[in-house]
Amino acid sequence: MASGALMSFAGIPTPIPTISSCLRLRAAYATALPASAPAGDTSSSVNSDGNKRFFVKRWTRPVENSPHKEAAIAWVNVGPLIKQLEENGNVQLKNAGSFQNIPDWQWRFALKRLCETRKTDIACRLLRWLHSENNFLESYDIAFSIVVNGLSKEGRVKDAFQLVELLATDEQWLPMATCNALIEACARNGLAEKSLELLNRMRQHGLQPDNVTYSVVIQGCTKAKLDLGTMLKIYDDMKTEKLEVDGKLYNDLIVACAIGCDADRAFFFMERLQAGGFEPEMKAFMALIQVLGQCGRTTEAEAIFEEMKVFGFVPNVRAYNALLAAFTRKGLMRQAEQVVQAIQMAGLNLNERSYGLLIDAYARAGRLEQAMCIFESMKVVGVKPNAFIYSRLMSMFRDTGQWEGSIEMLREMQEEGIPPNKHVYNIIIDTYGKNGQLEAALRVFENMKAENVPRDVVTWNSLIEACCKAERFAQVPALYKRMQEDGHSPSAHTFNILINHLGSHGDWETVEDFLREMQNMGIVKNEVTYTTLVDLYGRSGRFQDAVRCFESMQAGGVKPNSAVFCALANAYAQQGMCEQAVNVFRDMEKVGIEPNLTMLNLLINAFSVAGKYLEAFAVFDYMREVEISPDVVTYTTLMKALIKGRRFEKVPELFEEMVSSGCKPDEMARDMLRSAVRFTEERQRNPEATTTATPLEYWKV
Repeated sequence: MASGALMSFAGIPTPIPTISSCLRLRAAYATALPASAPAGDTSSSVNSDGNKRFFVKRWTRPVENSPHKEAAIAWVNVGPLIKQLEENGNVQLKNAGSFQNIPDWQWRFALKRLCETRKTDIACRLLRWLHSENNFLESYDIAFSIVVNGLSKEGRVKDAFQLVELLATDEQWLPMATCNALIEACARNGLAEKSLELLNRMRQHGLQPDNVTYSVVIQGCTKAKLDLGTMLKIYDDMKTEKLEVDGKLYNDLIVACAIGCDADRAFFFMERLQAGGFEPEMKAFMALIQVLGQCGRTTEAEAIFEEMKVFGFVPNVRAYNALLAAFTRKGLMRQAEQVVQAIQMAGLNLNERSYGLLIDAYARAGRLEQAMCIFESMKVVGVKPNAFIYSRLMSMFRDTGQWEGSIEMLREMQEEGIPPNKHVYNIIIDTYGKNGQLEAALRVFENMKAENVPRDVVTWNSLIEACCKAERFAQVPALYKRMQEDGHSPSAHTFNILINHLGSHGDWETVEDFLREMQNMGIVKNEVTYTTLVDLYGRSGRFQDAVRCFESMQAGGVKPNSAVFCALANAYAQQGMCEQAVNVFRDMEKVGIEPNLTMLNLLINAFSVAGKYLEAFAVFDYMREVEISPDVVTYTTLMKALIKGRRFEKVPELFEEMVSSGCKPDEMARDMLRSAVRFTEERQRNPEATTTATPLEYWKV
């Protein structure tokens, strides 16, 4: 089954399910065992979440024996054979009749115990001997599946395939349980394509895949991160085969869709699970919370979290972190802090992931002091920062122009015995590059090779960008060639860097050359490419080109993201074209992208440039209403709006609010404050001398 083939999604509706339908409380599902098992060769087994599976009756053991007594009986009966296999490698029977009376469950018990104690080689020998004798077991299907499962847990898939060849005959390929175990072995060991191949072979040999088969296949595809279309095609096959999907399988489908970043289809399968009277597993709730957080749908993520508790699941730190990630990703720090309080009230401790999410969120919001406070507090409670946390702090210092802080973080990281990884080196190269220290960036680049840290395309891109930043564009062609000689093909980001540099310098002819080269190399323009072009056109005052580029993005099937909407809004904002910027904001909302800090800052800037400080503060009030935390850019832009509107006396008040909110003022904010105060004092001394001029005339804002 080709993963890239065109597939129909029969039975899956196009409309997005409503939150009310997805979150309604489900009736309690009876989990008690039936009073009597159905007649025939099956017995019902009900797991803890009420999802039923049916197994072959010969799995069951005599109920009158306790597990310990059963173990003793099995080892007394089978032990002598196992001892011979361990000592001699073969079996020599003196009285075969005594072993013919051993029931199947004892042989299976012995095989399972051998696999659990990592004696799978002995288990294979015993199974091969049993099969060669051909008169001790009524059925070999379950026995083979046990040993295949043991081999798969040790990663010995090839040995498992060799073992099951004993069962394949001209009349029959493989029995059901063994086939399922073999598919699970492939799925567990990252051989998802092989498990799909086995699934097709089952059908070719007349075996009907059951819920267990499909469950392990979907789990394997999810683990291997195959495209979601492959798994939805499997669901289509189930419906075509009229298979009655059980709760376990629905839970697997929910997780698969969530990991595939398709929240709506995950909700669809949650609906089907509810309609079947099954209960979600905790992994399904967790996956839904995570994908909703990734999509910025925090209200729904929080509702799912609460519903998870209604179903009796007690959230652990990992569950709280999933919700925390949803809030921090959108910069909703008040809600994030409430999650932290809930973790502590539940008697749990924040872990490395919790602290990392908080530090990352504060860093992205430009709240350096709060990020460092979290960093110090985690060390106090004994949670050791990892390479990601150090790298995030390095990025924060870099982005705020404090490159010395990045280097200090690197030193501390090394003192703590955490070796810099590729990602950390890339940040340091980028830090030096953004601060015009190309030679230092080149030294770090060479150190990576000396310390056997592999360089990737990101490393080369950072160095190329450093050359562009240092206006050493003559070195770029040589680096571009060396990157390819090092085995790294240029990425879309490589071209984005070059296009951005050339466009910033007005070299539009060379920009067009690189766009053609991208096309010739088969590199598709991504969201960043379009965003870069829209931003460049906008900053150059080429609004029509910016709009055409935006329309070309949509026509090319690239879904506009928040960044490209912000780039288009920024083009208008810099010219004070408020109405056009607001229209871009409305268009963003129409396609389902929720308001974010960057877009609202741009709207404030548009009104600020136009001298409409009341409208700018209206956006600020809206920002607080939707609980998006303002950053230093927000306050600085509002200060600019006040100065434009000649409300100088309000600037110190706003400055104090910025400080009290936890935002560290940057140099521009301090300059604005000083200028506003000085201008106010001059106006008080000589009102007539300051009737027309404003502080904005003395320096660029």
